Amino acid sequence: MADQDKTGANFVPTPPRDAPVNTVGMGAMIKKNLFAGPVSWVATPVLLFIIVSVLWHVFSWGLLRATNHGASNRTCHLAERTSLLSQHEITILMADKLLLSKSYQSQDQRQFWVDSQSTWGRFALGTLGFGPSYGELLTAEIMGNREVSRALSQRAEILATINKDIEFIERNPDPDATLHPGLANVVAGKDLLAGREALKAAVTAQDPVAFEAARSEFDDMVHWGEAHNGACWTVVKRRWQQFMYGFYPKEQVWRVATTALLLLLGGLSLLWPGRSSASRSLSAAVVGGLIGYTVSSGVGLASGGLLLALALSVGLALLYEQLDVGKRGLIFFLGFPLVAIWLLIRFSLPQAITLPSTWGQWVFGLIMMAIWALFFWQSWQRQTQSHSFKPITNLVYLAVGVLTFYVFLTVRVDVDGQQLSSFQELLGRLRLSDVEVDNVWGGLLATAVTGLTGIAVSLPLGVILALGRRSDLPIVSTFSTGFIEFVRGVPLITILFMASVLLPLFLPEGVTINKLFRALVGVSLFASAYMAEVIRGGLQGLSKGQTEGADSLGLSYWQTQRFIILPQALKISIPGIVNTFIGLYKDTTLLSIIGIFDLLGVGSRSVLPSLEWARLEAEVYAFIALFFFVSCFFMSRYSQHLERRLATGHEH
Repeated sequence: MADQDKTGANFVPTPPRDAPVNTVGMGAMIKKNLFAGPVSWVATPVLLFIIVSVLWHVFSWGLLRATNHGASNRTCHLAERTSLLSQHEITILMADKLLLSKSYQSQDQRQFWVDSQSTWGRFALGTLGFGPSYGELLTAEIMGNREVSRALSQRAEILATINKDIEFIERNPDPDATLHPGLANVVAGKDLLAGREALKAAVTAQDPVAFEAARSEFDDMVHWGEAHNGACWTVVKRRWQQFMYGFYPKEQVWRVATTALLLLLGGLSLLWPGRSSASRSLSAAVVGGLIGYTVSSGVGLASGGLLLALALSVGLALLYEQLDVGKRGLIFFLGFPLVAIWLLIRFSLPQAITLPSTWGQWVFGLIMMAIWALFFWQSWQRQTQSHSFKPITNLVYLAVGVLTFYVFLTVRVDVDGQQLSSFQELLGRLRLSDVEVDNVWGGLLATAVTGLTGIAVSLPLGVILALGRRSDLPIVSTFSTGFIEFVRGVPLITILFMASVLLPLFLPEGVTINKLFRALVGVSLFASAYMAEVIRGGLQGLSKGQTEGADSLGLSYWQTQRFIILPQALKISIPGIVNTFIGLYKDTTLLSIIGIFDLLGVGSRSVLPSLEWARLEAEVYAFIALFFFVSCFFMSRYSQHLERRLATGHEH
């Protein structure tokens, strides 16, 4: 009776069984989605063939047959011209003209050949005995066809053009203007002019043997051309600095690199706060070392100055990484914009540091010492309360404190040319000239500054506009609604034209605002209107119970929004927010229309119009498209990572 339950029925447990075959795993997924029915059985192979063919063509063109050799498009066009020496097109031409050859006497045979237009069909018929073989037809008519003779003469002209290109490259004083090693080996010992004359003589004499001998001399050139007749990335290599920095002074580009590294330091620290302490410290030390090396290379420091710049940069980066997330965010969002403007536009140190002014040194030095002492005291208090002392953190604080004391209390920059210490030399060399924004900024620099500024400004401004549109105050609600609807009702290019062309007409005489700054304001206001609607959708997705619960706790309006409403609304709105960011980032290409040479403007209005890079539109636009794809894909993937990390309370 042990197997009977209380009702008296026998209970026999069902043994576990494996899942049915072909219902789980990759095979089941393929069967369910790709081969689910007769239509899928036909459509899937066809679509796969089309996709693979397109991808293989792109892969072959962009990588396998691509080249980045040389100093101009001549080196890339050599591959295109040598591939034209192939006999394939001429062979097809001759075969087409042989359709009505006298070798076929009957009308039926001639009509049969007319209906069989493919090279494979003609070859198969010749092989089966329905007429002369393909090779016999080629030999019989090779010199009796005017179309073929004209094509062979064109081959001779192609050889002459190749010879001129090779001579131009060899005469070019540019050290990078060298012949491609593969082509150099192929043409070594060849006389292209003699080969051209041999082809012409064979055509004139109608001598197939002489023609075949002359043609075979260039087979290896044909093979090289077909193997390298792909994308010409030489344009990207030669114009890399212009694509990245526009017309920024070449000797000052280290300032742009330093700004990018500071952004990387802050971004890694804030976007991935959940990493281990060792990982964060390692990344901060690496980025800090790169910053120190970039600065020292830009100002041309000796070995002593290089070591000091590396030590100071690594120490400050580690100190920044040891702070909690809130302080890192406060320092980054308040300090980075000022430092970026200081670096990109003007990098002249204050007078109190660079001139021998005792009073200025003491005031500035005491301020820096006070800030350092405040951070150190807070860190020490946290360690005391938690009874967990951090010797590495304390050592970094101590080193930074000593350097701060040395720099701001004892350093004297001698302006009379006397012997200076390494750090004094560093301070003296950092007095650099200003860099104007108009007609200088461009390329990726202009694109990144516009996109990141628009993203950074549109989010907080969009939050304010969204809250203002839901406000109970009529004036606030009316203004917010009117601004949002007006901006969303006009295209971005209209706002950019207004900021670029119309705004200067309303400014007082003598007052000017540079074009890039006006574009930044227009892009930020445009994006904030769309961001406000995205955030308003997140706010409407929350129930009134959230606000009522906050009211019952006695929280004020701003406390409710800060601690309860906005965190939930922003988490809900992450997909829409990132979608707006991506759209804004791609819309920066409109800057080229108002005369700002962004990344697209540099390619379309500076590089391609040059005769040096003519006919390379595909390579330039492919490079720009690849950059935007990688950037937008990274933002999309990070938003998905952020959604998974913040998906609290939604586990199934």
